[in-house]
Amino acid sequence: MAKSKVIKDMRQADKALKELEKELKKLDKLDAYIGVPENKAGRVDGNSNANIAALAEFGSVKKRVPERRPFTKTFMKNKDIYAADLAKIIENVTNGNYSAEHGYNLIGAKASGDVKTTIQEGLTPELSKKTISLRKNNSDKPFIDTGEFIQSITWVVK
Repeated sequence: MAKSKVIKDMRQADKALKELEKELKKLDKLDAYIGVPENKAGRVDGNSNANIAALAEFGSVKKRVPERRPFTKTFMKNKDIYAADLAKIIENVTNGNYSAEHGYNLIGAKASGDVKTTIQEGLTPELSKKTISLRKNNSDKPFIDTGEFIQSITWVVK
């Protein structure tokens, strides 16, 4: 009787270890990507939110738009926080509290929200008076006009 219980317990432990190994491999293979995925790129005005994200990040000499780097600024500002969050995710995955994918979804949601906050707080350099006068809502903050761009910022885990 005791021998069959030990075998059953060993099988359960083996199964749990294999599941843990699988989740740890996922931690290494998966990542959270923050930005504007293709399925959120379209806009009412015919522009592409993905192109606007690139314009916000890198600027355009031809269009006379300076780089404002909302993604880079956000990640640099919060890199220590994200590193601590990742350590918590590893701990929770190791303890079996949740899957690697769930952990990356948590960090993706947080980081995409942080990018939106960076944009809403305002980016430098400021807009010209001419640009402000051409905007639908007369907002003086770059990349906040219709709200379509900021709403398109999200994350994917893959």
